[in-house]
Amino acid sequence: MTFMLLIISQYRQPPTPGHMCLNLRTQTSCQLTTSASFAPYKQPMPILTDPFRKSYLKLLSSHASEHYPNSSYGVYPSQDDSSIAILLVANKYSPNNFWNGRYRAIYNVPVSSGGTITGTIHVDVHYYEDGNVSLNNKKPVSISITSASPADTAFKRIVTTEREHQEELNDAFNRLSEGAFKGLRRQLPITRQKVEWEKIGAYRLGKDISGGTGY
Repeated sequence: MTFMLLIISQYRQPPTPGHMCLNLRTQTSCQLTTSASFAPYKQPMPILTDPFRKSYLKLLSSHASEHYPNSSYGVYPSQDDSSIAILLVANKYSPNNFWNGRYRAIYNVPVSSGGTITGTIHVDVHYYEDGNVSLNNKKPVSISITSASPADTAFKRIVTTEREHQEELNDAFNRLSEGAFKGLRRQLPITRQKVEWEKIGAYRLGKDISGGTGY
């Protein structure tokens, strides 16, 4: 049995009534049911955005393979054929280390006459060892591009935005670690000495507990 990881999104909704998922690689749309069966139908390909879309898909594929190995991604045309939507979803589960994480990014790129790349980067991390800590961060994206910007130049701006967001998160973690989280830690003395349990009565705490008897 072959499994496919699909991104369910409004950007993948085909114009065919009743269909829910557009597959541009096979030029089909399908219905998703509770039994996960597919009923493909041929869809006409957008004329204006298809070469544009393929250029970004090639760049996205290389980027995802390098930085998001466990990911699903795609590039899809808008309903009016005036822009494309770049979708990237990456999940990582580490139950042995008590954390899970998800990265989701959406970028809307205008097809012609320059403009602005808009979108959102959404990071969601859950850490649950000795506590229950969640990070839920959303960053709006706005990148100005010119009409002469080729796909690789515009995509580099997207990559730079992702890197800057990662650096912002790292700085925020460091501030929390040295600030709010540090204040929550229990302050205990560190002696780096082994406790000789047979002589526990000789210790001040042991005497207090045992009433001075040593036991």
